[in-house]
Amino acid sequence: MTVKRLWYLCAGWLLATAAHAAQPLQIGVRDDPADTVNLSSRAVLERAYKKIKVPVAFVPYPSRRLLRLLVEGEIDGNLQRIGAVAAEQPGLVQVETPVNTVTVRIYAPAAQAQVRTWQDLSGLRTVYMRGVLVIERNLPATAQRVEVGSEAELYRLVARGLADVAVAAEPAQSVANYYAKAAKLSRQDTVLEEMPLYHYLHGRHAELAPRLNAVLRAMQASGEADALRRKALKEFDDQQTSAAAP
Repeated sequence: MTVKRLWYLCAGWLLATAAHAAQPLQIGVRDDPADTVNLSSRAVLERAYKKIKVPVAFVPYPSRRLLRLLVEGEIDGNLQRIGAVAAEQPGLVQVETPVNTVTVRIYAPAAQAQVRTWQDLSGLRTVYMRGVLVIERNLPATAQRVEVGSEAELYRLVARGLADVAVAAEPAQSVANYYAKAAKLSRQDTVLEEMPLYHYLHGRHAELAPRLNAVLRAMQASGEADALRRKALKEFDDQQTSAAAP
C-alpha cells in the first residue's frame, strides 16, 4: 500500500469518525407544538445540553410511542416522564434533578360544579390528552374517558358540549391555557396533582446523567431554569395572542 493511499484511508476514517461523533442525540418529545409542558421543559433541557457541549435533536412522536421507542433503543432519550418510570423501566436512566413541575388542573364551563378530587370525576365525560400517565393512572374507572391528541382539541370538545370537563397537565407556573380561554372555559382552583417530571436516557448514555444532573441542579438553584420556563410560556402566549389578532 502506498503512503498516499494510506493517507487517504486514514483521512477518510477520521472524517467518518468525526461525522459519527457529531450526530446529535435523538430526544423524543410529544408531537403537539402547543404543549406548554413540552415547550417549557425543552427550553431548560436545550440549555443544559448546550452547557455540557452535547448536540441534541428533539424529535416529535405520538406520546404512547415515545416510551416504547426509548425502551427499545430506537431513540436516545425522552424529554420528560414521571418519576415512577424509573422503577418500571430499569433499562432507562433518570436524571435526578427535574426538568419541570407539572400540575393537573380542571377546565370547564363556569356553571360546572367544582372538581376537588379525582373521584369527583366519576360519571363525568372527561377529556384528556392521550399518553399523559399522571392523568391516565388517576382517573377513576367510573369516569367516561375521552382521549384527544392535541391541546386545542382538548378544550374544543368541552366548548362544544361533547365533554363535561377537560383534565389538563400544565407547568406549575403557567397562567390559564390560551386555548381554554379562547373556548371561554374557566380554570378551576383545585390542583388535582402536582409532581416533578424527569429527563430519561437510554442506558447506553448513562454517563451523561451525572453531568446533566449537575448542570440542571445549578440552573434550578440560580433561578435560570425557572426564568427559561417562564420565558418559553410567555413567548408561546404572545405568539397565540398575536396570531388571533385581527
